[in-house]
Order: sequence, then C-alpha cells, then structure tokens
Amino acid sequence: MGESDRYIDYKDKRPKKAWLGREGNSLVSLLALNAIFTLLMLVLKVSFYFNQQNTNAFNESVLQWMILPDGFDKAIQRPWTLLTYMFTDSGNALLALLANMFWLWSFGYVMQKDAGNDKLIPLYLYSGFGGAIFFLIFNTLNGNWLMGSQIAVFGVATAATVYSPQYRILTHLRNGFPLWSVYILFFVFNLITITAAPISLGSALLGSGISGAVFSLLLKKGTDAGLWMNRLYDKIIHVFSPAQKPSREELRKTIFYKTGDRHPYQPSGNQNQKRIDELLDKINTNGYDSLTEIEKEILRKAAEE
Repeated sequence: MGESDRYIDYKDKRPKKAWLGREGNSLVSLLALNAIFTLLMLVLKVSFYFNQQNTNAFNESVLQWMILPDGFDKAIQRPWTLLTYMFTDSGNALLALLANMFWLWSFGYVMQKDAGNDKLIPLYLYSGFGGAIFFLIFNTLNGNWLMGSQIAVFGVATAATVYSPQYRILTHLRNGFPLWSVYILFFVFNLITITAAPISLGSALLGSGISGAVFSLLLKKGTDAGLWMNRLYDKIIHVFSPAQKPSREELRKTIFYKTGDRHPYQPSGNQNQKRIDELLDKINTNGYDSLTEIEKEILRKAAEE
C-alpha cells in the first residue's frame, strides 16, 4: 500500500479547486489556462474573418489589449498585460504552443513532485513577471511586444533544474537521463526560437530564468516565495466559499487509515500527545506535504499503535 493510499483526504469539505495549493491540480490548471486563452484568441480571430475584417483589425481590437507592449509607460496604462501576456497566443503558432506545453508538463511535473503542488503556479507567475520586467527594461520604445507561455515556461524549467538537477527521466532506458541534460536540450531549443528577435525574447528569457533560479534557491534554504500567493488565494476563496477547518479531534479520526471512532493514538514513551497535536495543527495549517519525513514517520508509528 502506497503512502497516498494510507491516508484519507482530510483537508476540507469543500469541492477541490484546481488552483493554488490544491492537491494534484496546479500543473493541469496551467495547461488548461494556456489552452483556454489560445482557443479564445483563435475563436475571436475567426469571428473577425467571418465579419470580413482582416488580421490588423483583430490585433487592434483584441490582441493589443492582451499582450505586453514595449516601454514602462505603455505597460502602466495596461497593467493587466503583465499577467495576460503569459497566457495569450494569437493562434498562429500552434506547434510552438504545443512545444511549450510539452516542456511545461515535463519540467512542471518534476517541480510539482519534488517541491510541492502549491509551488508551481507562484513559480510560473514569478517567472512571467521577471521576464516581463527584463523585457520592459531592454526594449523601451522599440516597437516590439511580448506574448505567449514560452517566457514563463523557461523560468519553470530553470527552477526545476536548479531544484532537482539529478532527477532522472526515462528510467526504463538503462538508468535514464538527469534533468540537467534535458535542460540543455531545452535551452538550445529556446536559443533557436529567439533568433528572430534576440534582444526582445533574449532579455525576457534571461529575466524569467533568473526568477526561476532564485525561487528554487530560496526554496532550498527554506523560504517559500510563493507562500503569500497561496495564503491570499485561500483567503479570497474562503470569502466566497467559507468552510470551517476540521477540529483537532476530526483530524485524529481522518488522518489515520480506517480509524473510525477509535482513538488513533495513545501516548507512549517515544511520542507524546502534545507532539501529535502539534503535527495535526501543522497539517491543518499547511497541509500534509509540509511535514518532514521524520514527522510523517511519527504519524505512521502513531497510527499503528
């Protein structure tokens, strides 16, 4: 029986949200958001054609309000583009979008698995914001613009490689390949794509890569730069969907496998009730994944007694 089968989902009674901090959903949410935005742009573009309007009309009426313009002065007038640009694609580069989603799935899975599900969306946003800032610094009033998921995905890939460089993929082929070797291939792929606009895309990728690397380095030192995003999201969600956190006694009954009404733990010489209560409080606040391996082992031993 695996660890995921041993414990019952205790977190809350609300329907699961495919957003920040929800178990197993962050990567799927990012993939879905990119697909939805691209599909929306494609549908709008087709509607312009049906109304006998050309691409320029679509760009002026829709696309320019979603992409990141050059220069801080223009960006200040459209601050939402700092967010929307990293999910927006005009629909002209379907193969590029599929490639970006492949890389996001590949590196995002590693980051989600090793660092935690609640780290992925903040990382994606930090990477996109970092790329946007560098783009605005180095591309003031040069007529270029920025859009697409490539920039944010580059930051996710960099973060995953910094966090778990020796993570092995394709292990069915001998011993597999370390993640850093796949990152080299990914890096070369991005170098090829920026040849058309080396300053614009290059500066954005540089900012995104730095943001991703810093995020992982801080995480390794115990600082979660995305924690405030998750807490803010939870507060907003609780406003519209309030739910009472489970009591400590309810946690005792649900965190252990099939305990029912039986008290799951009695104090022993090695583990006292106060320690178990502290761990249950930690789970209630930050989730089961926030426990260290030693703390998880304490709960496992308590469940067996």
